[in-house]
Amino acid sequence: MATLTCGDSAYRVAAKSVRADQCSSPVAHRDLLQEVALLSEFHNPSGKTAKIDPEKMWVHPNIARFYGFVVEKDNMHLLMEYAPHGDLHNYLTSCRHLCIESGTMATDQDREFVRFALDVSQALVELHKQKIVHRDLAARNVLICENRVAKICDFGLSRDIYKEREYVTPAAETDRARLPIRWMALESLQDGTFTTKTDIWSFGILLWEIATLGGTPYPGMSADREIISWLEEGNVMEVPEDCCQELGALMCACWSASPEARPRGQEIANQLSSLLALEAEGYFFTPICYESQTDAETDVDDVVMENSEENNNEAN
Repeated sequence: MATLTCGDSAYRVAAKSVRADQCSSPVAHRDLLQEVALLSEFHNPSGKTAKIDPEKMWVHPNIARFYGFVVEKDNMHLLMEYAPHGDLHNYLTSCRHLCIESGTMATDQDREFVRFALDVSQALVELHKQKIVHRDLAARNVLICENRVAKICDFGLSRDIYKEREYVTPAAETDRARLPIRWMALESLQDGTFTTKTDIWSFGILLWEIATLGGTPYPGMSADREIISWLEEGNVMEVPEDCCQELGALMCACWSASPEARPRGQEIANQLSSLLALEAEGYFFTPICYESQTDAETDVDDVVMENSEENNNEAN
């Protein structure tokens, strides 16, 4: 965490750069540069000045704020909003000790999880309105910021589909590309298609992560051809035990084989808002405890795949 001073204003920021173990990777540097370009245009759409003024930048309450970037020798640092509570995945796993102590999860904590999901859905509505597909929506890419507000971050894989309605990534870029297999829609895995509807599939996986307090999707399966073949057979993950009917149905709707059958972001936001408005007893998500994932399981979030073609189609 650092402090960014602009005139009379000071902001707490976090610096994001290429990890030390990826400094030799041209793909990692390319993704960071791409994220800088997209966020610069997204938060400063006028493009009238190279100097970014945080007071005049566009802000959405559920998208992590971008303050600019700095270049130091051969490395670039993105200056992003500081999240005192870390990312959603770590937040979820840190809540497991509450279950261990009491055997269940507190109802107020449960409602907070629904609010996190609502926050993310509202961010997706705005991204899709701006013709942007995130392509890597997962609990690890959601920050829990001040006042415990959830905000989408990490736009390294995002694409502006207004400018790039269809494109084919050069073979040099797709070779040995790392893809978040466990969060990807079937059509993305099969032919590299990414649309607003593939983000919706990933949102369903994020709901599953919340319900399992940070569990690894497709437990017991390797993130390679095994998952793809299993999905091609028409399978999807089971809704976690004791998850309420409404959220279970929403997960399954997000995983519909037909992209057109999946709900839109605004429909999801409306459903979650309605749930939070209820004064119902009981739990929305699973109240029971889940054992921690092993290192072996959590290390397979991204795997190497070879994609011959990657299309980014117009938003639905």
